[in-house]
Amino acid sequence: MKSVEKNLQAVADESGRQVDQLVSLVKENGETLEKMKEIMKGDVCQVLIRTVIQADEHQDFKIEGKEIEFLIMRMENIDFVTFDEDKLRLFIEVNGGYVDAIIQLACHIFDKSIPAEERIFEIINPETY
Repeated sequence: MKSVEKNLQAVADESGRQVDQLVSLVKENGETLEKMKEIMKGDVCQVLIRTVIQADEHQDFKIEGKEIEFLIMRMENIDFVTFDEDKLRLFIEVNGGYVDAIIQLACHIFDKSIPAEERIFEIINPETY
């Protein structure tokens, strides 16, 4: 009887350690996923920044004239972002076409405090980020 109890205790002890290890691994995995989401957000911002800078063909830090059309075309080719073209055109006009204002706007794509009706850019699958 004692040997059976010892064996059962050993199994219980081992199971307890395995459960603790599993809980620890699940927690670590969650932390890793959160870090990966932050990295992906940075990648999205980099793509948007690069797109805006590439549209500035005159390299004068202003998007105007044909550059606006190039920016719109480039934005349409980003698979994971949608945008309201009319709102973007108005934003560019109101802000004098300044690249820094457009970049700042684009990087607020993850700002949940901006009401939906005021948003210009949207992530297609926000749960991914």
